Amino acid sequence: MQKAGFFVAKIPFTKPSFTPQEQLAKLKSRGLIVLNDKLALSYLQHVGGYRLKGYYYHVLDAQTKNFPANYSFETIAERYEFDRSVRYHAFAAITRLEMAIRSTIANELSRAYGPHWFLRYEIFNHNEKLSLGKLVRKIEDETQRSNTKAFIEHYFVNHSEPYLPPSWGVTECVTFGLWSLTFNAIKDQKVQKSISVKFKVNQTEVFSSWMHSITVLRNTVAHHSRLLRHKFAIGPSNLKEKNIKFVDAKSFYAVATAMNYLQESTGLPNTWKTDLKNTFNNFPSVNINEIGFPPNWEGNAGW
Repeated sequence: MQKAGFFVAKIPFTKPSFTPQEQLAKLKSRGLIVLNDKLALSYLQHVGGYRLKGYYYHVLDAQTKNFPANYSFETIAERYEFDRSVRYHAFAAITRLEMAIRSTIANELSRAYGPHWFLRYEIFNHNEKLSLGKLVRKIEDETQRSNTKAFIEHYFVNHSEPYLPPSWGVTECVTFGLWSLTFNAIKDQKVQKSISVKFKVNQTEVFSSWMHSITVLRNTVAHHSRLLRHKFAIGPSNLKEKNIKFVDAKSFYAVATAMNYLQESTGLPNTWKTDLKNTFNNFPSVNINEIGFPPNWEGNAGW
């Protein structure tokens, strides 16, 4: 294996697998206090020791790998449950926002180019990430998987041309990530802006970055990945005209702020802020700065 200009010798993997009971004994031997063995074993069995390690590895002594004094398994469990609650509410918020964004993109493109805009080569900039061929193939695949849905089935029974349903039908089948790529590929900046201004964002490049960061978050929470102490590879751009500026754009707080602003712009019911506040109140032992939230976050722009 080559790394940064030099070779790293590979060695066979020899670490053994441990039962939950063995894992718990090992944790205790490193100074972890366990008040309820039965509960700890349930977490180790059904959540997994490897996943739980993400919630405590930062407190271990760098040399000995021991826990600090008085650190308990119950603290680890609380951190996990806090993270799970944030992920749960994030996914619910993204689902509502996803519907609003994809519906708006489909409606605006249909108004500008007709209900089968996705078959028109000339309206997109094509690159390795999105070409008309890739877009149409994705729509074909997703439509085929959804062919038992009433609207899709009705279209194929009653129509022969075009060979795919109109935009407002395939909207229900295509993933959020593809809508983000589609928005970026639109040639006409006026059409792009007609979409972003529906969410009170005048700068299309900012709206694009927000969609991208939400897509990354969606994939993160959908795969149950940890949010505590996590930094994303990309983050939302500042919306300076609304004084929305991020000290750390790659934090969860930055994406959460963008989500709240976009949801508020739709005029639809929005419980995102309340859900977060309730989670923070339910787990007071967890420092919200570990997901990038400052102490005075409720009064910040975007909230």
